[in-house]
Amino acid sequence: MASTSASTATAAAAAAAAFRQHMSDEIAAAVAASPRSDRIIDLLTGLSCCYRCVLRFVGIRQSRLHEAMPVWTIPSGAPASPTATATAAAAATTHTLPHHTCPACLGLLQLNHAAMAQAAWTQFQAKPYMLADQTFGVSCRLPPQLSIRHRSLLLFLEKNLPPVEKRAADPVTTPVAAAAVASEPQRTNGKLDKIAYAKASRERYNPPNGPIEVKDVFKHLVSNAFARVSGMAADTQSPLSVVFHLTHPASEMEFEFLTKIPAAKFTVKTSRAKGIVVHRGAAGEKIAKAVTLVGYDDFAAHGMVPPKVLEAYPQVTEVGFEHSQIFVAGRYCKHRRGISNSPWEIGGKRLAEHSVEELIGTHLDRFFDCSGHKFSSAGREDADVLMLGRGRPFYFEVTNPHRAVASDADMASLEATVNAAAKGWCPSAISRLFPESTMIMKDSASTKSKSYRCLVEFSAPVEQAKLDELAARTDIPVEQRNPTRVPRRADLVRSKCIETIRFVPRELAPLSATDAGATGMGVKVVDVFMRTSAGTYVKEFVHGDDGRTEPCLKSLFGLEAARVIELDVSEIHLDWPAATGRDGSAPVLDGFLAQ
Repeated sequence: MASTSASTATAAAAAAAAFRQHMSDEIAAAVAASPRSDRIIDLLTGLSCCYRCVLRFVGIRQSRLHEAMPVWTIPSGAPASPTATATAAAAATTHTLPHHTCPACLGLLQLNHAAMAQAAWTQFQAKPYMLADQTFGVSCRLPPQLSIRHRSLLLFLEKNLPPVEKRAADPVTTPVAAAAVASEPQRTNGKLDKIAYAKASRERYNPPNGPIEVKDVFKHLVSNAFARVSGMAADTQSPLSVVFHLTHPASEMEFEFLTKIPAAKFTVKTSRAKGIVVHRGAAGEKIAKAVTLVGYDDFAAHGMVPPKVLEAYPQVTEVGFEHSQIFVAGRYCKHRRGISNSPWEIGGKRLAEHSVEELIGTHLDRFFDCSGHKFSSAGREDADVLMLGRGRPFYFEVTNPHRAVASDADMASLEATVNAAAKGWCPSAISRLFPESTMIMKDSASTKSKSYRCLVEFSAPVEQAKLDELAARTDIPVEQRNPTRVPRRADLVRSKCIETIRFVPRELAPLSATDAGATGMGVKVVDVFMRTSAGTYVKEFVHGDDGRTEPCLKSLFGLEAARVIELDVSEIHLDWPAATGRDGSAPVLDGFLAQ
């Protein structure tokens, strides 16, 4: 036993000595400036951590120093589990460098980042992006179990590093603080004493810059590598991101020990899909939060401190690009009936051949060479309703566009293409806009008003005087339950308002003999012009929807029925987007009348 301990100590000392031999003068100076760096180096190299992870926990933040620090590089295209022959070959060619997967970063900082950057650049060249400026950022999704290992090493260092010597007058030398430093924090009703634990952490392990996360170092390494191979500039605010997704299958179930510790408050649901066990609730953020609630004793009881060295390599599962969304806005008119606002299907059956979204979006998708889009408009009219006047405001959120630049001439050409392909409808001037501008349309959902023309047939003629009496009223309150024709919306009572209403007779008929004192002709078919609050169901205001809308024209005039023959939206009273064209003139609505 003594010989084994001596052998282990000798190996640890050799590992620490090898680390120091590989430090440049600049790295050595930076390391020397960190408190207790020598002891941290001894502890982490003794655990077979890679040299970059040692620098992380010493608190070295300069990415160039991490890049300059040599590490054994996991071969490109290496299998998930290295063979004994491959491991022996690596050992023969790397001399004193640790030649295994680092237990701290799971090998992510040992990957061939130059090769990863080259693979990304090759993909970019195959399908390039048209960019406003040649910049990029890095987005990465790393194994969530990294937070477990990071926490494990923090606890290990806190346990094994001696407290920093403090002056007698320093508050941390009080008996309470000294007790917190000297032992594992106590639990009250199973809960960690976080205040005492925080004091202990600050005393035992607290480099000036804090331990650096694997993700931060990884992003710098691949960012520098991609900048070199592409000639583009790294910029954290760039709309273009190089995307890397990595996994480490051999350690992906390490979260299971957290389910056995009440203080972690960590639960996972297990299900089976196509013979594969699926764990739900093991997301990275949830794991990261749970480990902060667990102390050294719990980690040690489950054999999780220090973290185990694994032979398996990490796997790069995705390399790609993602451009932030761009927004295109305008107003559309619809001069032919039978066109829905968005694709209209029920039970897999198409109920309208065309939709505004598709007729515009198809051309936008092709123009911007994007992954897809989201369509939003300031309300929506039924497929059998025309949209007239200045048109209905809309915008498209274009996702991952490969074309991110477009001049005014380009946008004018796109608009012309859309209009030329349209059949019975048209958009107004299409233009780019800032994301925050979309809030104007979103916020108008409950404040804007709309004007309509509705051709109505009454079941019996109505006296003109009654029409005039109602037309003299303003702000007529209406209570509407969810219409029977809109089954998917919550069945609530909504208060709406008919701001103004007027009638223009179309057809007259003799008044019914049942009307007391009524003589002559009454109005049988009428154009009803009204301005309403946003969200008013106009068809229901006409016929009442079997009592679900009150009052309605049917009840106001004491009729058996009132039928909507046709309905047009004549105006959306919302000045958005800007009412001027790209050259400062008013936009021209170049639509098509029904054939």
